[in-house]
Amino acid sequence: MMFSARGRLRMHRRTSTRPPRGLIRSTPPPPLAAANDQATHSAREPRGERRQVTVLFCDLVGSTALAESLDPEELCEVMRHYQATCAHAIAPFGGYLAQTLGDGLLFYFGFPNAHEDDAVRAVGAGLAAIAAVNDPNRAPIQIKRSCAVRVGIHTGLVYAGEVGQYDTRAEHALVGDVPNIAQRLQSLAAPNELLLGPTTRKLIDAQFRLESLGPQTLKGLRAPLEVYRAIKESTAATRFATRTSDSWAPLVGRDRELTELRTRWTQAQLAQGQTVVLSGVAGIGKSRLAEALRSAVAREAQVLSFQCSPYFQSAALHPLVTMLRRIARIRAKDPTELKLSKLKRVLGDESPSAERNLSLLARLLRITNDLAPELDQLSGDHLLAETIDWTVDWLIAQSRKQAVLVVLEDAHWSDPATRRLATEAARALVGLRVMLLITERPGSRELDRLKGATTLKLPALQPSECSAIVHHFAATTHLRRRVIDEIVARSGGVPFFVEELTKAVLESSDGGTTRSVPPTLKDSLTARLDSAGPFKMIAQRAACIGSQFSHTMVAHVCGLDERSLSRGLSKLMELELLTCHSEVDSSVTRYAFRHSLLQEAAYESLLLQERRAVHLSIAQLVERDDPARVAQEPELLARHYALAGDAHTASRLWLRAGELAQVRSGHADAIAYLNEGLRALAALSRTAEDDRLEIELQCALARSRTSAEGWGGERVHAAYRRALGLCRNLGDRNKELEVLSGLCTSLETRGQLEEAAALAREYVEAAERHAHPVGLQMAHCAAFMVHFFQGHYFEAQKHAERVQIYHRQSEGEHALNVSALDPFVLTQLYDSMCSWLRGQPDRGAQQSARAIARARVLGHPFQLCHALLNGSWVSVLRREHASALAQADEALALAESVRILLFRGYGPLMLAPAFMTREPSTATLERLEQCYQCMQAANVRLHIPPYLCHIAQAYLQLGLPGEARPRIDLALDTMESTGERWIEPELLRVKAAVERAVDPDTDAGELILSSALQKARTAGARGFELRVACDLCELLAPQGRESEGQELVACVLATFSEGADTFDVQRARGLLRT
Repeated sequence: MMFSARGRLRMHRRTSTRPPRGLIRSTPPPPLAAANDQATHSAREPRGERRQVTVLFCDLVGSTALAESLDPEELCEVMRHYQATCAHAIAPFGGYLAQTLGDGLLFYFGFPNAHEDDAVRAVGAGLAAIAAVNDPNRAPIQIKRSCAVRVGIHTGLVYAGEVGQYDTRAEHALVGDVPNIAQRLQSLAAPNELLLGPTTRKLIDAQFRLESLGPQTLKGLRAPLEVYRAIKESTAATRFATRTSDSWAPLVGRDRELTELRTRWTQAQLAQGQTVVLSGVAGIGKSRLAEALRSAVAREAQVLSFQCSPYFQSAALHPLVTMLRRIARIRAKDPTELKLSKLKRVLGDESPSAERNLSLLARLLRITNDLAPELDQLSGDHLLAETIDWTVDWLIAQSRKQAVLVVLEDAHWSDPATRRLATEAARALVGLRVMLLITERPGSRELDRLKGATTLKLPALQPSECSAIVHHFAATTHLRRRVIDEIVARSGGVPFFVEELTKAVLESSDGGTTRSVPPTLKDSLTARLDSAGPFKMIAQRAACIGSQFSHTMVAHVCGLDERSLSRGLSKLMELELLTCHSEVDSSVTRYAFRHSLLQEAAYESLLLQERRAVHLSIAQLVERDDPARVAQEPELLARHYALAGDAHTASRLWLRAGELAQVRSGHADAIAYLNEGLRALAALSRTAEDDRLEIELQCALARSRTSAEGWGGERVHAAYRRALGLCRNLGDRNKELEVLSGLCTSLETRGQLEEAAALAREYVEAAERHAHPVGLQMAHCAAFMVHFFQGHYFEAQKHAERVQIYHRQSEGEHALNVSALDPFVLTQLYDSMCSWLRGQPDRGAQQSARAIARARVLGHPFQLCHALLNGSWVSVLRREHASALAQADEALALAESVRILLFRGYGPLMLAPAFMTREPSTATLERLEQCYQCMQAANVRLHIPPYLCHIAQAYLQLGLPGEARPRIDLALDTMESTGERWIEPELLRVKAAVERAVDPDTDAGELILSSALQKARTAGARGFELRVACDLCELLAPQGRESEGQELVACVLATFSEGADTFDVQRARGLLRT
């Protein structure tokens, strides 16, 4: 059903109850589900489906003038003549006459019966109709001149089926804008011109010569439409040859078959005639393989190509006729004498019976002649037999001149006479330099049994071979591995499907996969499904279940009795639409679509209303009969409820599926499920309950994105922001605590510490009002983290103490269900660094060990990875690099095993000094630089100053101070912009070392170290203060100021009550002994 720009309902259907005399109609298919009275639709409910159809609209030019000049009865005869002429011209192409209204004719291609090439058929039929109507020999006697027509063709998606109720019901109607556009294209055409739209043009490929008219404005369409004029059919020898060689897919996975063909050709050259049959499903590569052999032997052989046609399966020897016309270059407009001359030259017959043979072949080509009048006395069968004998003799004669390769393409469409010719040729070529190569689809058993024939069955390609085809067509475009894998999986190993799916992806706006079937494949897939007749309904409803399904489930959704269902399933397997197998150690019988595109085509053809009903039925059955599966795979039920139109139920199930995936650390799956839940919610008119559900989805999504992308990701931040707004709109203070926790962490990671500090204060206040121990842990943890990064160690310590208090009060209840990290573990990890900074390195090591031990008990992979890496930072500060590396190796191995990609960049940067100790090389340095780029890409600004500091130290270690300087300067600039000052004394210390390495005579080193010492003292960072004092001591000693430096070291060392075995303390004591 389609509305024009004025809103007027337009419906295209047959308006007359019986066709005008002489018109040909296709036989409509039997009613859907006619195999059983238990079909789920009522008898009064119109049946139909969604399908791609090509519509041809044909209109007689000048009908108004004819009406003025002719008697009404004469006009009626002219109209009948015109309609019959068009109908007879179009009938061989399988067009269905849907509407006759005055001088307008509407034909469907693809409904009620589909063919794999409906668009090609439509264009061929349109050109045939123009030629027939314009033929002066067929002019109506009433006007004594030929007529002219305009033809418009368009292809697109329509509702196809019954329309209306009771006595007014139309059985074969189309509803949609496709017929209307075809009519508009017709009105734009000039007399005897055929115009077509862009979709039709894409489907016919290069099988017709076209001329682009550019974008055209059509009445009723908002946007201009690209329009093409069809000029004539291609004269290529085969369907495959219509394509240019640069558009061919590479020949992959066919080495064995090509070697076999070449071997057979070599034998044929030695006068050991060969017959080879290439058998395989449509698109498997038979023609591509035949073309490879044709190209290989073209210089050493005469190649004769015979192309069978689905339109001429009843036309005797049609492939021979077209071959002779092609090689003789006979044109329809050539005079008779010229046609005979061209044919005689090609035949090269000098025998006494040359004129008889020429007359025989001329008759086959419908060239009028009287060269051999005696042929008029022979029956049709006798003439046919004589023609076949002559053809075989002609092949024998050609083989005496040079080896001959005869290719019979698409033999499954061959007419009986052509099959007889192939049989006779196969018998005769034994002992000749001839190879007969036949391509056919499975089922043409008559040609399989040809004398001495070798049959090569082409199997599906392997995934790696399909990938090679994808890469060929996407040579200039980078496709993600996931996209390539999906193309390969959907193709079922059929090369043509791989090609068309790849092109569809490349033509999509985002270069991602599209789940709909490409238009170039819809016709062939629909034709295969239509061949199932009334049992197509089983395939359509089974497609709602999935690519695989059980006998029990398909019985439930089809509503057929067991006998009818079994018959239908057997028919679908016979047509190679389905496969069947029984599960091991089970009586359950399962079926699967031959490949996923068949399932998708069957699914897309089902009406939306029926789809929803089937999905709801499936969901209710699974929920009732398999609760264990629902508990383990809620995404299965969510999908069916979503497609059934129950968005709210689907969203809750998607949330459950996402949470289960998080527990398994399947964060990519979790993100996909949670996004599905949000999409389902977006379709609802919102209620408070829907908003609460979205808060849950957004928080869960933020947690998964944190694990997959890092805390600083833009999408993590956006999810928490959205959730916070919803919480405040609803006044949901409980959920607001969780959201504030995530948002604080996000702001910290993004380097927005001032904003994070303000939000942390708000968070603590809200948690204290709520007074729940877990919420208070989380709030004080957030406040602790902000104060730590800002360098407020003592303020941070106060919040760390509160976290421990509330942790004990909660009796160990952890917050992993509402936060990506346990607040007690997180606080202990960073408080261990505070302890080291405050001059308590042993206490820091003990805190780190406790945090890691608790993370192991909690058993969450992301939590453990984080704890191991952050815990190892204390080991780095203590210069215990072996211990740090052991923890880092464990963390990174775990992260790889559960696909937490964040730590690939995070870990090496944090532990750079340890990695440089293990392998001080440019390769290690390059890895650190790559990790830094990864963190930048993830929008992480927290920890960037210490990471850059580590990289600068690595450059110094390799003797490259010039490279170290911009890194340490950037670290200081980033510290100023983000406010991350906890590391400031260390940055200044390294800055001083860089300046001294660049210019040993500079005085800047002492000035910078003095500033670093003052910063460390002010912040209470005794760990850094001791390092700076030791550096100053070493700097002052060569200047005769050794005692001044030792006094600085002694003053700081006196504040240490532990850590006697740590590197920094031992270094300080060593300086005091000198």
